[in-house]
Amino acid sequence: MRKVICSVCGSEKPSGDVFVRDGQPVCSACVASSSSNASAQGNAASDESGALQRVADPTVCALCRTDYGDQELPLVGGKPICATCSVHLYSRPFPLWLKASLAVLLVLLGVALWHGRKYFSAGQHMVRGERAMTRLDYKTASDEFAQVIAILPDTQRAVLLGAKSRFMAGDPDGALRFFNGRKGFTHDSLFNEVNALLTKSVHAVRKARKAIQLDAAGQSDEAAHLMTEAASEYPQSENLGIMANLFNGRAAFYHKDYDAALKFSQAAWDKSPTDPNLTATLSSALACKYALTGDQPFRAQAEQMLAKAQELSNKSPQDHVAYLEYAPRILYRLQTREIIDNAEYQRRFGSTTTPPNLKPPTKPGSTTGARR
Repeated sequence: MRKVICSVCGSEKPSGDVFVRDGQPVCSACVASSSSNASAQGNAASDESGALQRVADPTVCALCRTDYGDQELPLVGGKPICATCSVHLYSRPFPLWLKASLAVLLVLLGVALWHGRKYFSAGQHMVRGERAMTRLDYKTASDEFAQVIAILPDTQRAVLLGAKSRFMAGDPDGALRFFNGRKGFTHDSLFNEVNALLTKSVHAVRKARKAIQLDAAGQSDEAAHLMTEAASEYPQSENLGIMANLFNGRAAFYHKDYDAALKFSQAAWDKSPTDPNLTATLSSALACKYALTGDQPFRAQAEQMLAKAQELSNKSPQDHVAYLEYAPRILYRLQTREIIDNAEYQRRFGSTTTPPNLKPPTKPGSTTGARR
C-alpha cells in the first residue's frame, strides 16, 4: 500500500483515503472538515477551493481490496485489478436469459433464411446477369434475367434488362417475350433506354419487311436501299446486316457490277460462314467473276464454295431441295461462262435440275437457294 502526506493536516494517509484538490493531496478527514465549514457558511455544493478527485492506489485491488505492497496491479477499465479478480471478470458466464434469447434469435434466423431462399437465388441470378451485360455476353445475361423473372415476375429491373439483352443481341421477338404479363412500368432511365431500343427495332423490322416485298416484286434497287436503312437503324441485328449485304449484292448483280456483287456476298458470308444459302451466294458471285474474266482461281473458289454449300445443306430436307435448284445454275455459269439470272435459266431449261449436255452436281444437299 502506498501512503501520501495530506497537504492540509500534514498526516500520512493511505493513498486510497486521499483526494486531489487543485493538484494537492487532501485526506478524507480534511475534506469532510472543509465541507462542514462550507455548509456552515451557506455554500451548499462544496468549499471554494476546487473539485475533488480520489487518488487510486495502483497496489490495492479495486474489487477485493487486497494490498499488494509496492507491486502495481494492471489496470482493467482504468482500475487496478489483481490476477484473481481478472479471471472472474473475463470468464464471467453469460446469464441464462441472454443465452435463451440468442437461441431464439438463431431459430428465427433459420426460419427467415428458409423462407427467403428464393429471394437469395433471385439476387444471385440478378448479379450474374448484370455482370454478363458488362461483358457484352447478352445470351448469358438474358438467361440469368429469365431466371429472376421466374422467381419474382414483378421485378421491373430484371424485365427491362432481360429485354435490353435481347434487343442488343438483335432479337426483338425475344425481347418482347420479357414484356409478357407486365401491365406497366415506372418511367426511369432504364425504361427510357429500353423503350428507345424497342422503337428503333420496330421501325427497322417494318422497313425490312417492306424491303422483302419489294425484292420479291423485282424492285431490287429499292429493296437494297430500304434494307440498308433498316440495318443502319438497328445495327445490333446481325440478320438485318446480312440481308442488307445480300440485297445490295443482288442489285449489283442485276446491274452487272460483279465486283460489287462479290464484295457484298463475301461480307454476308463472313458473318455466317456455316449458312448454306450464304455459301451458295458467294459461290454464285465467284462464278460470275470467272465467267467474266476466265481466271481459274475464281472458278476453283466457286467450286469450293459450292461443295461447301452442298455439305452444309445436307442437314435439312428444305435446304436439300434448294440446293438441287440453284446448283445447276452455278455449274452452268462455270461450264459455259455465260451469266444468266434465274428467270432466264428457267425460261431455257424449265424446272429440270440439270440442263442438257452439262455434268450434274455430285452429292445433292440442301439450303435456301441462291437466287442469282
